[in-house]
Amino acid sequence: MRWKQIGQWWLLVLALLLGGLLGSLPGQAASNTPASGFILTPLLPKDQLDKQAGYFNMKVTPGTTSTFRVFVSNPGKSAITLQVTPVNATTSDAGSVAYVPSKRHDPSATMTFTDMTSSGVVVKLAAHQAKTVAFKTTIPKSGFQGEVLGGLFVTNPTANAARPTTSQGFMLKNRYAEVTGALVSAASDDSS
Repeated sequence: MRWKQIGQWWLLVLALLLGGLLGSLPGQAASNTPASGFILTPLLPKDQLDKQAGYFNMKVTPGTTSTFRVFVSNPGKSAITLQVTPVNATTSDAGSVAYVPSKRHDPSATMTFTDMTSSGVVVKLAAHQAKTVAFKTTIPKSGFQGEVLGGLFVTNPTANAARPTTSQGFMLKNRYAEVTGALVSAASDDSS
């Protein structure tokens, strides 16, 4: 009787392992539309330092202008409006880097990403439409020391409106955003 119970346990363990393996196999996604309702893709320039990075990584020369381009697409079945905004990197309350709109400012920073970059834009996309959005970043003739961190922050400000309040007084409001980071470092006087 004891051997029969051990055999049943092994059979159960084997079934759980197989179930876990089969459950982890890639299957067809339930929807091709991400939770954010849009897709953000950085279009990295030819002079990108790290070609494998998923963010902008540029060494710039004082007095020049660089263009940062992102591709935004709407895979959904209805029109959307996106807000694409340059943001400065800041420190979150948890001590990590944050690439979100913020009023925080480092008083020791002599130059910020938003100081050098053109203003945000609103992009309207019909269903299944995509557009390239470009931002000009002008490096001051005096240059800057070190690195400047920022990003291009994209959100649909009207998506996922608040759901009705439940009988317990609880209301849920989701807002999704995506960001592509940008690391801009200054070229020294003796390099180009």
